[in-house]
Amino acid sequence: MTVADTLRGHLPVPFRVLIVEDDPTTRLGLQQLLGAAGYETIGAADLKEGLEALKHFAPDLLILDIRLGEFNGLQILATAARGTPAIVTTGFADPVLEADAMKLGADFLVKPVLPSKLLALVEAKLNAKPGEEAGRIRQSQRKLITGYMPANIQDLPARILDVSYGGLRFELQQRAEADLPQSFRVTLPASHLAIDASLVWTNQTGEGQWICGAALAEADPNSLHAWHGLVDAIL
Repeated sequence: MTVADTLRGHLPVPFRVLIVEDDPTTRLGLQQLLGAAGYETIGAADLKEGLEALKHFAPDLLILDIRLGEFNGLQILATAARGTPAIVTTGFADPVLEADAMKLGADFLVKPVLPSKLLALVEAKLNAKPGEEAGRIRQSQRKLITGYMPANIQDLPARILDVSYGGLRFELQQRAEADLPQSFRVTLPASHLAIDASLVWTNQTGEGQWICGAALAEADPNSLHAWHGLVDAIL
């Protein structure tokens, strides 16, 4: 176990930002910008992926492109938990859409947006969230793993990074994009626990290294109870 692993469980949990943007270059650029600023980012390419991420990963802030193909990104904002801060972006000024976004509590920005302006707005939106402080630990939603928790994702070796009642985040080494199916079995050898999950998002963090988020699939009551027990046992 490294020093970083030992300290991991004592560090504040970074704010989680969901970025829903159908242009891959813009989406990756936003993820890199916010990641470098210390935020954890989740990228979604369309309305469906955005709604799935919103459902399973409870982001602290939404950054939404208002035009997602034939859909309106405000649908995601309307589905989010009440009070979730949001920033809506668009390539075209539209007073009607701006008014709709503001009614839902979102800031409205017209692209291109200066990185410094976006980062300042992100910080302001998060720090203004009632009843919460930057760097809080959200024990009831997800728990970081201190040290090393090995797992098998299908037949691939992995490391569990955090868990919650509804899902998990894990790291894979040397994974080809096609190696991981949409639905798979998660096995924790140390806990003698296995449960089904479905892939929600992936981010490449280095050459051959991937961080993935998964949601628990429908499970039998015994498996679900055992998973909840595992989550509850993590301090």
